[in-house]
Amino acid sequence: MINKSSMNRLAAVLVSCFAVAGCSGSGSSGSSGGSNSNNGNVSSLQIVAPKTIFSKPAESSLGYIVVKNPSDAAVSNLHYDLSNLVGGANGAIIDSASAASCATMPAHGQCNVKVMIPAGAVAGSLGFSANNDSSLLSKLGKAFNDSVLRLAI
Repeated sequence: MINKSSMNRLAAVLVSCFAVAGCSGSGSSGSSGGSNSNNGNVSSLQIVAPKTIFSKPAESSLGYIVVKNPSDAAVSNLHYDLSNLVGGANGAIIDSASAASCATMPAHGQCNVKVMIPAGAVAGSLGFSANNDSSLLSKLGKAFNDSVLRLAI
C-alpha cells in the first residue's frame, strides 16, 4: 500500500517533471534540429515474441524477439526496453550487441533482439517495448504507457 506521504511525494515529482519538460523547449519551434521526425515511425513496427521464454535451472537462457518493419520507410535510433519485470523475470536483460545491431530497421526489414533470462527463473513475466524518441517527455509518457508487449517466463 502507498501511504499518503509517499503519494504526495510522487505527485510532487511528477508535477516537477512536467514543469521541467514544459519549460525545456523555451521558445523553440517544432522544426528544430533535435526533432526525431526523420527517425521514422516506430508505431509501424511489428513485434513478434514467443508466448513463453523457458529458463534452465543451472545456466541463463536466451529468447529472441523479432522486430519487423513492413513499411516503405526505414526506422532509426531505436531503443529497446524491458519493463514490468515480475517474479522470475527479475534479472532479465536485453543483449546490448543485438539491440545495437537492431537500432536501425530498414524498410521491409526485420531483426532479432536477444533477451537473456537468468538461471532458474520460474513463473515470471516481462514487458518489451521499442522507442526512437529519447526526450524527457517521451520517457514520462512511456512510464504511463500500457501498450507494452508482455511475455511469460
